[in-house]
Amino acid sequence: MEEAFEGIDIGLIIDNIAGMGATNENHDRKLAEVLLRAKEKGVKFNRDKCIFDDTSIPYFGHILTEGVKPDPNKTSYTRHASP
Repeated sequence: MEEAFEGIDIGLIIDNIAGMGATNENHDRKLAEVLLRAKEKGVKFNRDKCIFDDTSIPYFGHILTEGVKPDPNKTSYTRHASP
């Protein structure tokens, strides 16, 4: 995956891609680059896992938004009663 998207300013961990932009135009340019490169390299995406044009996304235990925050779904703690 790293080789397929080399030179594009995106976050890439294993097979997860995150592309953000300071402006909508910047975001859309990166998205177009990623989609074109994916087509050229034969990379396919799972539509059910894709999130487009959102202001925050969950990404490896974090929420990417105007900054980076811990994902509350990954940091919540529930104490279980002892048997």
